[in-house]
Amino acid sequence: MCVFIIYVVSYAKLTGNLPDAASFSRREALSFSLTHFGALALPLIVLGSIYSGIVTPTEAAAIGATYSILLSFFHCRSIKISDLLPMFLNTVKVSVMLLFIIAGALLLARVVTTLQIAQEIIGGLAALGTSKWIFLILINIIWIFMGDFLDVASIMLITLPIAYPVAVALGIDPIWFAVMMVINMELATITPPVGLNLFVIMGITGEKDFMEVLKGTVPFMVLITFVLVLVMVFPSLATWLPGQ
Repeated sequence: MCVFIIYVVSYAKLTGNLPDAASFSRREALSFSLTHFGALALPLIVLGSIYSGIVTPTEAAAIGATYSILLSFFHCRSIKISDLLPMFLNTVKVSVMLLFIIAGALLLARVVTTLQIAQEIIGGLAALGTSKWIFLILINIIWIFMGDFLDVASIMLITLPIAYPVAVALGIDPIWFAVMMVINMELATITPPVGLNLFVIMGITGEKDFMEVLKGTVPFMVLITFVLVLVMVFPSLATWLPGQ
């Protein structure tokens, strides 16, 4: 996230789209934050309810959506009752589009699982007695390739039962291994042709040109790959905080 922030701020400065911080006094900034505290609290409510164990991520999404509607309706007054039906219809359209993509990905995942393609590849790596570094490089390449065609849940279900025991046997820290996979799965959500976030962006923004959306995500693909390599080279970036 820090890498994304640095990139966005740097890009905004280079293109002249960054507002001048000096144009806002501290009092104005504090007043703005207090006025919009309801909106600022949304991430806290969603993430806080998940990490506290109160609700599941799916339930947290429903809570966040309900909270946003109520906030927009009663506090911000940016929507009216007549706006709700078009909003719900648009949500249904985006959801159905994503469900069709997920259904196709799950079908492909079933074929891959039935043919045991990933299991054979990972099992072959284990049989060769490769070093942990060779294994990490190859498993990340496999994940990147699979991320182009499958959804995240399918990739995890197909590869982890085989890859995780091999990683542990090679002396790879489980937390380090898990963090690398999470970063790789973040990359999978924006890589074509089955990058779900690409279609989410198209559905939300109404952009019809898939290549235009893809072009906008290329810098983030590069940044995620950079962070992945960084975490591979410096395992302490993933293990230091849990170790405390």
